[in-house]
Amino acid sequence: MRLIKAILILIITEMIWLPILVNAQPQKNIKFKVCGETDTWTRPTVIEQKKHLIELGHRYPQQTINQLGGEYWKYNIFAFTTYPGGSGTYDIEQLSGLWKPQNARYPFNCDNYVLQLNSGNIARIWTKNYKVTNIKWINKHYIVKVKYMKRGGQVVQFLRQEKYKSLPLNVIDNLYNQINVLFYSGSL
Repeated sequence: MRLIKAILILIITEMIWLPILVNAQPQKNIKFKVCGETDTWTRPTVIEQKKHLIELGHRYPQQTINQLGGEYWKYNIFAFTTYPGGSGTYDIEQLSGLWKPQNARYPFNCDNYVLQLNSGNIARIWTKNYKVTNIKWINKHYIVKVKYMKRGGQVVQFLRQEKYKSLPLNVIDNLYNQINVLFYSGSL
């Protein structure tokens, strides 16, 4: 009983103090562009995803098809600091389920992003079932706040405040739960 009480106190303390600690650090709001968004996209079913990958012929090995796209299928947030190339972008879209038709809108012109991305000036985030609501630069880290959506996704980009090789980025929801991110490292 004491152990359960101690765990509950720890959980409640984290829930109370995490938002206060995040808000207490020196911070800077980071402007971001929504390069593309949809409010109609839904994740394909397991059957739809497997069928789609099989229909692509011999592009992917059977193990990847059996895993529905591997790591790309498992994540809902992707972060990029380099352009994956045309084939890489195609593969990420196919393996993640983003191939499924959607009613996309493009609020900002982000056409020249490849050079900016590859030179380290911007970072780019793709979301599935989340909407980016805020990006802050806190203690040399980007804190990206997202809101869960049953349908939809976004592509956003922002100016980088640092030149680190690895993007110091954490994604949290409105309850301060951390959301896992798949960082594109330059190869599939």
